[in-house]
Amino acid sequence: MKLPKSLGIYVDWPVQEVTLATNIVHGWRIYDPHTKVVIDECSYTKNMMISGRGINPMKALKAIANRNETLQEYSRNLGIAYAQRLTSKSVRIARNYFVRGTDNFKIAQRRAQAGDWSGAATLWENELANSNPKIAGRAHYSMAISKEIKGDLAQAIQFALSLIQITIIALPKAM
Repeated sequence: MKLPKSLGIYVDWPVQEVTLATNIVHGWRIYDPHTKVVIDECSYTKNMMISGRGINPMKALKAIANRNETLQEYSRNLGIAYAQRLTSKSVRIARNYFVRGTDNFKIAQRRAQAGDWSGAATLWENELANSNPKIAGRAHYSMAISKEIKGDLAQAIQFALSLIQITIIALPKAM
């Protein structure tokens, strides 16, 4: 190791090097308190090598003095990553709906774009019993999307099932 001496001259000094190998094992388990069953389990393992150099063993140990802080920061970041995995996140999902078929679909499109899903649903409801199975199927599909957006998943599923029935039964006959 080169160290500066007086008059700007660098002198070679013998170096003491300390290397610490640390194996970090983190793990979490979440249990259901009633059934005592593991709901979620996660574990991480990391090997860290921390080295320090100095002109004597004490100086080399001082060079790795921040080892505990490094390990604590790593552990804190793992805890934060695990917590973020468990927290709910808002996810934006785009849904397409039919905009052609009758004038009601065109008007419903403008209402849906304006955020008036109830107004759009009213227009689609008028087309549910349309004699053309293609238009009725589109109306069922759009109603399923509308119900999903409102959070009524049971009704959305019912409209989707009706759409399947229309598609399987009525459309082949119309062709």
